[in-house]
Amino acid sequence: MILTRTLGAATVLALMLFAPASALAAPCTTQGSATAKELLYDVSKPLVAKGIGVSLLLGLEPGTSPAGNIAKIPAPCTRGTFELSKKTFGIFGENSGSPKRWAASKSLPGTIVFLASMPRPDMALTWSNQFARDKTTLPSFDASQTMFAVVVAKGDLRFVVGYFDVVPDDARLNAIFANALSGKLKPLRGYNVSTHAVVKGKGT
Repeated sequence: MILTRTLGAATVLALMLFAPASALAAPCTTQGSATAKELLYDVSKPLVAKGIGVSLLLGLEPGTSPAGNIAKIPAPCTRGTFELSKKTFGIFGENSGSPKRWAASKSLPGTIVFLASMPRPDMALTWSNQFARDKTTLPSFDASQTMFAVVVAKGDLRFVVGYFDVVPDDARLNAIFANALSGKLKPLRGYNVSTHAVVKGKGT
Protein backbone atom coordinates (compact mmCIF):
# COMPACT_ATOMS: atom_id res chain seq x y z
CA MET A 1 0.00 0.00 0.00
CA ILE A 2 2.82 2.44 0.81
CA LEU A 3 4.42 1.76 -2.58
CA THR A 4 1.28 2.55 -4.54
CA ARG A 5 0.80 5.80 -2.64
CA THR A 6 4.34 7.10 -2.89
CA LEU A 7 5.57 5.82 -6.27
CA GLY A 8 4.24 6.54 -9.72
CA ALA A 9 2.49 3.86 -11.76
CA ALA A 10 5.49 3.37 -14.04
CA THR A 11 7.83 2.77 -11.07
CA VAL A 12 5.44 0.35 -9.39
CA LEU A 13 5.01 -1.44 -12.71
CA ALA A 14 8.76 -1.86 -13.15
CA LEU A 15 9.20 -3.18 -9.62
CA MET A 16 6.32 -5.61 -10.07
CA LEU A 17 7.15 -6.93 -13.53
CA PHE A 18 10.81 -7.47 -12.92
CA ALA A 19 10.80 -8.76 -9.36
CA PRO A 20 12.59 -12.07 -8.68
CA ALA A 21 11.24 -14.90 -10.81
CA SER A 22 9.72 -16.65 -7.79
CA ALA A 23 7.26 -13.78 -7.43
CA LEU A 24 6.00 -14.33 -10.99
CA ALA A 25 6.06 -18.13 -11.00
CA ALA A 26 2.32 -18.70 -11.34
CA PRO A 27 1.40 -19.54 -14.93
CA CYS A 28 -1.73 -18.05 -16.44
CA THR A 29 -4.72 -20.40 -16.48
CA THR A 30 -6.96 -18.93 -19.18
CA GLN A 31 -6.43 -19.29 -22.91
CA GLY A 32 -7.01 -17.26 -26.04
CA SER A 33 -8.71 -18.53 -29.17
CA ALA A 34 -6.93 -20.41 -31.94
CA THR A 35 -9.66 -19.21 -34.33
CA ALA A 36 -9.41 -15.49 -33.53
CA LYS A 37 -10.09 -13.47 -36.66
CA GLU A 38 -8.29 -10.31 -37.66
CA LEU A 39 -10.70 -7.46 -38.35
CA LEU A 40 -9.98 -5.17 -41.30
CA TYR A 41 -11.50 -1.73 -41.72
CA ASP A 42 -11.49 0.58 -44.73
CA VAL A 43 -10.71 3.91 -43.10
CA SER A 44 -10.90 5.68 -46.47
CA LYS A 45 -14.64 5.68 -45.72
CA PRO A 46 -15.39 8.69 -43.50
CA LEU A 47 -17.89 6.94 -41.23
CA VAL A 48 -15.53 4.03 -40.65
CA ALA A 49 -12.68 6.41 -39.83
CA LYS A 50 -14.93 8.36 -37.47
CA GLY A 51 -16.05 5.15 -35.79
CA ILE A 52 -12.45 4.01 -35.32
CA GLY A 53 -11.69 7.35 -33.71
CA VAL A 54 -14.46 6.87 -31.17
CA SER A 55 -13.32 3.28 -30.57
CA LEU A 56 -9.82 4.48 -29.74
CA LEU A 57 -11.14 7.21 -27.45
CA LEU A 58 -13.18 4.69 -25.48
CA GLY A 59 -10.55 1.95 -25.48
CA LEU A 60 -7.31 3.87 -24.85
CA GLU A 61 -8.39 6.34 -22.20
CA PRO A 62 -7.52 7.20 -19.48
CA GLY A 63 -3.98 8.15 -20.36
CA THR A 64 -2.62 6.29 -17.33
CA SER A 65 -3.62 3.02 -19.02
CA PRO A 66 -2.22 0.42 -19.43
CA ALA A 67 0.56 1.03 -16.88
CA GLY A 68 -1.86 2.25 -14.22
CA ASN A 69 -4.08 -0.81 -14.54
CA ILE A 70 -1.15 -3.22 -14.59
CA ALA A 71 0.33 -1.64 -11.46
CA LYS A 72 -2.85 -2.59 -9.57
CA ILE A 73 -2.30 -6.31 -10.23
CA PRO A 74 -0.40 -7.68 -7.19
CA ALA A 75 1.27 -10.64 -8.92
CA PRO A 76 0.51 -11.00 -12.63
CA CYS A 77 0.56 -14.52 -14.01
CA THR A 78 3.16 -15.29 -16.64
CA ARG A 79 2.83 -16.59 -20.20
CA GLY A 80 6.57 -16.93 -20.76
CA THR A 81 9.03 -14.66 -22.53
CA PHE A 82 10.37 -13.81 -25.97
CA GLU A 83 13.63 -12.28 -27.11
CA LEU A 84 13.82 -9.24 -29.38
CA SER A 85 16.95 -7.22 -30.20
CA LYS A 86 18.80 -8.79 -27.25
CA LYS A 87 15.99 -7.76 -24.89
CA THR A 88 13.81 -10.18 -22.93
CA PHE A 89 10.09 -9.42 -22.86
CA GLY A 90 7.80 -10.98 -20.27
CA ILE A 91 4.25 -11.81 -21.35
CA PHE A 92 1.39 -11.54 -18.87
CA GLY A 93 -2.37 -11.35 -18.43
CA GLU A 94 -5.56 -13.30 -17.75
CA ASN A 95 -8.84 -13.18 -19.66
CA SER A 96 -10.50 -11.54 -16.66
CA GLY A 97 -7.88 -8.79 -16.40
CA SER A 98 -7.43 -5.33 -17.84
CA PRO A 99 -5.47 -5.45 -20.03
CA LYS A 100 -6.06 -9.11 -20.83
CA ARG A 101 -2.57 -9.48 -22.33
CA TRP A 102 0.59 -7.40 -22.31
CA ALA A 103 4.34 -7.68 -22.76
CA ALA A 104 7.14 -5.48 -21.44
CA SER A 105 10.89 -5.51 -20.85
CA LYS A 106 13.00 -3.94 -18.11
CA SER A 107 15.48 -3.13 -20.89
CA LEU A 108 12.92 -0.94 -22.65
CA PRO A 109 11.18 1.10 -19.93
CA GLY A 110 8.17 3.14 -20.95
CA THR A 111 7.15 0.76 -23.74
CA ILE A 112 4.34 -1.78 -23.40
CA VAL A 113 2.57 -3.78 -26.08
CA PHE A 114 -0.91 -4.83 -25.02
CA LEU A 115 -4.42 -5.82 -26.03
CA ALA A 116 -6.94 -3.01 -25.61
CA SER A 117 -10.61 -3.88 -25.41
CA MET A 118 -12.84 -1.41 -27.25
CA PRO A 119 -16.15 -1.26 -29.13
CA ARG A 120 -16.19 -2.06 -32.82
CA PRO A 121 -16.36 1.06 -35.01
CA ASP A 122 -20.03 0.76 -35.98
CA MET A 123 -21.07 0.28 -32.36
CA ALA A 124 -18.84 3.12 -31.21
CA LEU A 125 -20.33 5.46 -33.79
CA THR A 126 -23.88 4.46 -32.85
CA TRP A 127 -23.12 5.24 -29.20
CA SER A 128 -21.45 8.55 -30.13
CA ASN A 129 -24.48 9.68 -32.12
CA GLN A 130 -26.82 8.76 -29.27
CA PHE A 131 -24.65 10.56 -26.73
CA ALA A 132 -24.58 13.66 -28.95
CA ARG A 133 -28.36 13.72 -28.76
CA ASP A 134 -29.02 13.06 -25.09
CA LYS A 135 -25.67 13.59 -23.30
CA THR A 136 -26.63 10.82 -20.87
CA THR A 137 -26.12 7.45 -22.61
CA LEU A 138 -23.16 5.71 -21.04
CA PRO A 139 -20.94 3.49 -23.20
CA SER A 140 -21.86 -0.17 -22.71
CA PHE A 141 -21.05 -2.98 -25.14
CA ASP A 142 -21.43 -6.75 -25.04
CA ALA A 143 -18.89 -9.28 -26.32
CA SER A 144 -20.30 -9.31 -29.86
CA GLN A 145 -19.87 -5.54 -30.07
CA THR A 146 -16.29 -5.55 -28.78
CA MET A 147 -12.90 -5.99 -30.45
CA PHE A 148 -9.32 -6.21 -29.23
CA ALA A 149 -6.68 -3.87 -30.59
CA VAL A 150 -2.98 -4.70 -30.52
CA VAL A 151 -1.40 -1.50 -29.22
CA VAL A 152 2.16 -0.35 -28.60
CA ALA A 153 2.31 2.26 -25.83
CA LYS A 154 5.26 4.65 -25.81
CA GLY A 155 4.92 7.56 -23.46
CA ASP A 156 1.77 9.48 -24.41
CA LEU A 157 1.47 7.74 -27.78
CA ARG A 158 -0.51 4.60 -28.60
CA PHE A 159 0.09 2.87 -31.93
CA VAL A 160 -2.54 0.38 -33.12
CA VAL A 161 -1.20 -2.36 -35.40
CA GLY A 162 -4.19 -4.69 -35.64
CA TYR A 163 -7.70 -5.60 -34.50
CA PHE A 164 -9.15 -9.00 -33.53
CA ASP A 165 -12.63 -10.25 -32.77
CA VAL A 166 -11.48 -12.16 -29.65
CA VAL A 167 -8.24 -12.68 -27.72
CA PRO A 168 -5.85 -14.76 -29.90
CA ASP A 169 -4.07 -17.83 -28.55
CA ASP A 170 -0.63 -17.35 -26.97
CA ALA A 171 1.50 -18.66 -29.84
CA ARG A 172 -0.10 -16.29 -32.34
CA LEU A 173 -0.35 -13.31 -30.05
CA ASN A 174 3.23 -13.57 -28.83
CA ALA A 175 4.45 -13.46 -32.44
CA ILE A 176 2.19 -10.47 -33.10
CA PHE A 177 3.54 -8.69 -30.02
CA ALA A 178 7.12 -9.27 -31.19
CA ASN A 179 6.34 -8.03 -34.70
CA ALA A 180 4.59 -4.97 -33.30
CA LEU A 181 7.59 -4.05 -31.18
CA SER A 182 10.11 -4.72 -33.96
CA GLY A 183 8.27 -2.47 -36.42
CA LYS A 184 7.34 -5.29 -38.81
CA LEU A 185 3.71 -4.39 -38.22
CA LYS A 186 3.10 -0.79 -39.25
CA PRO A 187 0.67 1.42 -37.32
CA LEU A 188 -2.85 1.53 -38.70
CA ARG A 189 -3.82 4.35 -36.38
CA GLY A 190 -2.21 6.30 -33.57
CA TYR A 191 -3.66 8.04 -30.55
CA ASN A 192 -2.18 10.69 -28.26
CA VAL A 193 -3.54 10.41 -24.72
CA SER A 194 -2.39 13.94 -23.88
CA THR A 195 -4.13 15.70 -26.76
CA HIS A 196 -6.87 13.04 -27.17
CA ALA A 197 -6.22 13.16 -30.90
CA VAL A 198 -6.24 10.33 -33.43
CA VAL A 199 -3.13 10.19 -35.62
CA LYS A 200 -3.14 8.50 -39.02
CA GLY A 201 -0.71 5.64 -39.55
CA LYS A 202 0.77 3.93 -42.58
CA GLY A 203 -1.67 1.73 -44.42
CA THR A 204 -4.63 4.02 -43.73
